[in-house]
Amino acid sequence: MLLPELVNLMEVNMSLVLSLHTYRQAGVLEGKLEGKQEGEAHVLRKVLVQRFGPLPPDIASRIAVASPVQLEAWVDRLGAAQCLDDVFEDPNGESRDV
Repeated sequence: MLLPELVNLMEVNMSLVLSLHTYRQAGVLEGKLEGKQEGEAHVLRKVLVQRFGPLPPDIASRIAVASPVQLEAWVDRLGAAQCLDDVFEDPNGESRDV
């Protein structure tokens, strides 16, 4: 028969192992999401440069800190855009941040 202290240590160890596994899974998921966001920003910058030339620093900065929702909105506008303003500003000339 196992001593109560040993049983308690085994339970604590199992709890720590389960917690570590959960945190590891969360970290992997977070890393995948960050990688996807960085990839979307990279592709958006690349297409913008190909269509409109070098990006102004303020546009490059906005892309660098944009949320996934904002990146998607800009990508959606890109198809019909004739200039950078079509992507990043609304018809009233105001910044179109989501």
